Amino acid sequence: MGYSLHICKAVEDDLGCLWESQESEAALWDELFDLLLDNAALREQLSRHNGYNAIQPHFDTVPVQQYLKQGFNVIRLKLYLDRGSPAPHRLLFTLQHTAADSGKICLLGLMLRSENYDPRSSFGSRICNQYDALGVAHTPRG
Repeated sequence: MGYSLHICKAVEDDLGCLWESQESEAALWDELFDLLLDNAALREQLSRHNGYNAIQPHFDTVPVQQYLKQGFNVIRLKLYLDRGSPAPHRLLFTLQHTAADSGKICLLGLMLRSENYDPRSSFGSRICNQYDALGVAHTPRG
């Protein structure tokens, strides 16, 4: 299955705010987004639940249980810095299957790792609204 990439405007806004406060981390996320746009194999790796990319950019992904319980298939990506420590922000995204042989990775938002994943929070509501605006199918509530 081939995946395309969709970056929501809110992610671009999140990245813009990050550039204002933490340029080095913003550069890492910007580089990851560029790589995802250009590299089908990396998009495929990102599409795997509980995925892991051991080479640069080093990341892992897991579904976010708090969103799954509400019927949203939201996945968290943790990006690791060169020295192996996790970046301060996390990327939330979802997969939208558009046909039998294609799909779309939709980047929904960047959040500080110290924030909680509550879908009812201000940030969480934004994620859920974007998810619905994209027309991504809901999952059975867990």
